[in-house]
Amino acid sequence: MYTHTDGHCYLKQGAGAPDHAWLLGLLEWAGVSGDPVVWDWTAKCGEQLAGLKSDFSKTDLRTTAMQLHMMSQFYLYTGERKYLDAARGPAEALIKLQKPDGTWSAYLAEPDRPHGGGFVEHALMAIGDYAQASGDARALETLKRSLQWAFTDGGNKLGGTTAEAGLSMHGAALAGELTGDAAYAGIVENA
Repeated sequence: MYTHTDGHCYLKQGAGAPDHAWLLGLLEWAGVSGDPVVWDWTAKCGEQLAGLKSDFSKTDLRTTAMQLHMMSQFYLYTGERKYLDAARGPAEALIKLQKPDGTWSAYLAEPDRPHGGGFVEHALMAIGDYAQASGDARALETLKRSLQWAFTDGGNKLGGTTAEAGLSMHGAALAGELTGDAAYAGIVENA
């Protein structure tokens, strides 16, 4: 874990890369274990990612989604405003560039660029995290549109690709929690 994480957050490499959700596991372990060395190291990763300056509308969907996911989670875990502020850029990109069907292009503002998978489920999870962290009603509406795609034929009725279905279910759980609408539990049960 430490060796792999180092490749994404090591200060000598520049900004690092927010492209793995396991950093959330490390964040939670740092809190649960109470180990001050682990906490210090994890906090430095969060601070490095919070300092990532990018036009998120011009990056790939996965990077944008993972930055939003991690900054929202760091905010929810620590309550430190700098993380919510750092989440705003990627959130605005996802809100602005969502397609009418609830998906996003893999390269966001470059919909004609050739690409493979779109990482829609990553964005769905991340925008749900941001809606929870920020209370932004636009983020919640964005989440709800993406869920409509994920749990229909567009998303193969599984909440996305089989390997990523758990991300869609996380988003559906957040939508249910934020809206109080039990229908979101039914979506997951029927997937």
